[in-house]
Amino acid sequence: MIFTGKQKIDVGSIARIENGFNRLEERLSYRRREAESVRRQLEAAKLQLSRPFEQEESLQITLSELESANAALDVDKGGDADAVVDDAPATGQDEDILGLGEKPEADEEEEDEPEM
Repeated sequence: MIFTGKQKIDVGSIARIENGFNRLEERLSYRRREAESVRRQLEAAKLQLSRPFEQEESLQITLSELESANAALDVDKGGDADAVVDDAPATGQDEDILGLGEKPEADEEEEDEPEM
């Protein structure tokens, strides 16, 4: 018997179908184990849902402290109504922000350069 191209394709298709069929039992078993695992997880979640929240008191205390801190900082208003604005005119000189009493010496740097 001589096989033509069409027959080779048919034989390959049949082999794939047989292999798929042979793996059905294995795949079914895997899916059943997976379904059972999901059922156990669902039961555990239902049990957790019925229990009271253990940190409820701590949460309420922390939320109360947060609310007090927000009120003290006025964070909830979102405005800058109480912001301090410096209306003093600029003097053109660098301020001693850190209070070190030193003034920038930009003029001396220019004197150190050699003339050409």
